[in-house]
Amino acid sequence: MKTEKRMEIDRKAVESGHHIMRILTHWTEGTEIPRMGVLCIGANSADDLLRKPEHEGVSDLVHASMTLLGSTFLSAWAISKPRAETMNADFRRRRKIGLEFSGSLFDSSGRSVLSQLDYLPSIVIFLTHGSLGYSPYLEDDVGGGWITARDAASELASLPGSNLLVVLPCCYASTVSKPFVENDRIGSVYAPLDEEIGDREFASMLRSLGDEIRKLDIFTISKEARNAEA
Repeated sequence: MKTEKRMEIDRKAVESGHHIMRILTHWTEGTEIPRMGVLCIGANSADDLLRKPEHEGVSDLVHASMTLLGSTFLSAWAISKPRAETMNADFRRRRKIGLEFSGSLFDSSGRSVLSQLDYLPSIVIFLTHGSLGYSPYLEDDVGGGWITARDAASELASLPGSNLLVVLPCCYASTVSKPFVENDRIGSVYAPLDEEIGDREFASMLRSLGDEIRKLDIFTISKEARNAEA
């Protein structure tokens, strides 16, 4: 039997899945494909995700995210458009989905990595600590660097592009996530719990979200788009 905590994690994952589907449906109705990519903050590389036990579940979520953007969504967009649009250079260029890692919230000169981005990533995964206080903040796992949640949300929202999802599998996530939720330029925000969490809850959060993302197939997104047009 699932615990109450696990049921809440799964419920929030389902909510995010539905929100993601609505956003992708809206994207398929557009004439242009947004620049797409996944940014993972708190890990140095894909190998880092596999080597460190505290990153359990992250690699699975990254894979589900890349498949959603690079295969499912692009296919849903393509079948809704005339063939000529899917054969142009812009469509072929945007089929390449970026995957970037940053081991810290800050670069070597002490500047926020979010402020250095040249576009708004489709999916941002924060592998950081979440802390309460006068202004809730995100903190690096190593080094002690931190940024208020409001500043992080603001820096993301200032970037050109379109966001689909922000993932906050951290302590006090529901409170930390509020500035992201309140910002109209941020898409779905997955922040299930509002308490201290351990490795087990962390992995459960990511696996549950990954499961919901994998349920979003080309036919579901395309059907939603047709229903919206009707």
